[in-house]
Amino acid sequence: MKEIITIDQEKCIGCGACTKSCPVPDALITRKLDDGSLKTAADPEKCIICGKCLGVCGRDAIDYTDDTQEFTSLLGKKKLLVIVDPSIRCIYPMQWKGILDKLKKTNCEIYDGGFGADIAMWATISSIESGRYDKLISNICPVAQNYIEMYKPSLIKHLSPVQSPESCCAVYIRTVLEKEEPIVVLTPCIARKADFDKAGIINYTVTFKKLMADFKSKNSYIERSITNDEYNFDGPKGQAGSLVVHSGGMRKNMLSRMPDLTVAVSDGIENIIREFDSMDSHSSGNNYTGVLEAMSCSRGCPLGAGASGKSAAFETASGLINLYEELKTANKGKGVIGAADEKRYKKFDNDLDIEDYLKVYRQGRMSSIPSDNEINAALDSMELKTDEERNCNCGACGYKTCRDMAVAVCRGVNVPESCAVFRSKTMSSGASADDPEARKKLKEKLDRISEMMNSVTGSSDRIIENAGNAASQTEKIHKFLENVVSYCRSVESMGSKEITQMTGILENTLDAFTELNKHIDLTDFDSKAIADSVKSINAIMPDLSDVPDKK
Repeated sequence: MKEIITIDQEKCIGCGACTKSCPVPDALITRKLDDGSLKTAADPEKCIICGKCLGVCGRDAIDYTDDTQEFTSLLGKKKLLVIVDPSIRCIYPMQWKGILDKLKKTNCEIYDGGFGADIAMWATISSIESGRYDKLISNICPVAQNYIEMYKPSLIKHLSPVQSPESCCAVYIRTVLEKEEPIVVLTPCIARKADFDKAGIINYTVTFKKLMADFKSKNSYIERSITNDEYNFDGPKGQAGSLVVHSGGMRKNMLSRMPDLTVAVSDGIENIIREFDSMDSHSSGNNYTGVLEAMSCSRGCPLGAGASGKSAAFETASGLINLYEELKTANKGKGVIGAADEKRYKKFDNDLDIEDYLKVYRQGRMSSIPSDNEINAALDSMELKTDEERNCNCGACGYKTCRDMAVAVCRGVNVPESCAVFRSKTMSSGASADDPEARKKLKEKLDRISEMMNSVTGSSDRIIENAGNAASQTEKIHKFLENVVSYCRSVESMGSKEITQMTGILENTLDAFTELNKHIDLTDFDSKAIADSVKSINAIMPDLSDVPDKK
């Protein structure tokens, strides 16, 4: 699989923040370089591309790739067929028409991805009605599909056999409309690119976030519109299928056709993984008959990692209300889903070949399972000698248990140096009371960090008074500080008075930011205070990698 998540090795310090945020094992590989530094990289064969790691890195080392640069370089030079995800209405409720009009002016034809979702819903319901499936897991979300292919291959047989809504739209463009120009998809989902690259139907995958950043870098103005007039797409307009981008949208579609069907809904990456684990372990969750709608993003696609990066609660509500009104109009005021959709399904029955819209899944490369002897050897290498140490399970390494971390060491995806106990023991021996020079360097470093952290602590009071909608930014700051606290605790065994003092300062600061998050919706945003804090914390990070050498 092509690498989607990228980590800048020049910026990475191997702090483990990304590993802590990652919901799956083996997706991130941490190695120790010859100079003693730690570096982390993503394994494209194990990464499910959920995007949880984006934004947690204090050094902005983590990013993702798409085809925005290639796409924008072609604008105005050749005709392009652009399929747009329906969630654009919710992410940019007053700009989405202006965005699409801008692309139309550069010789792009614009197609509604909601129409592809109509086809996907028709094909999925037809598959269930055929009796081929007594239970089905939706594949609307490519992250959910990736997790099953890579980590739960026993569930592949339950994955919906239908291609993604965008791919269904692309197949329709090729087979029915008989158009041959390159096809582009605009999406809020960073995982779509890998899915499309495997299918080979779509030429360019462009995320809203990077497209808008490109427009901004070129000072390209986008018209704003508050009218509810229907947009003039170049192909058929989507109907109820457009709802699948929202959590529960697929359920609405399926129950409209099969009211007695059991359709469960789960969203959020941690939640869907628990559902899949339950199904795989033959617990009660494996006995159901019906459909599981699984989406890795809470509330659905509008909060995808390739969206705007902002809270989309009000935007989602506004866009969804407008979409509902359009669907009611199509059904002559008789509901969101109704006669218009039934008529479209009948037309699909007559005009489309369902085989054109099906897909084949591939099982991912499974990780080896280390033996108990290998795991014990890894625990020894982490300086975890006693039963108490081997079950401290502090989580500082990013894994739930010390044994999980040892398994990662066995598989070569992490190193003992990521273990807090290992660092505590080895750094203690390297900066002991018998090493006055190392002690002096440590005290100088802690004095510098203490001075900067005092500045951050002071500014946090101003932030609490002027917070506003800065949740994502303050969450990043909070992660920075958690890393610093984790560092200080890793050398606590030295008994240093300076470290105790430093830990107290950091914990007070963390408390201040926790209080800030509690009041995040009740105050205004003081961007300067946030910026000052980020600057101070960024200044700290290089100091943390400058640890005393071992003897």
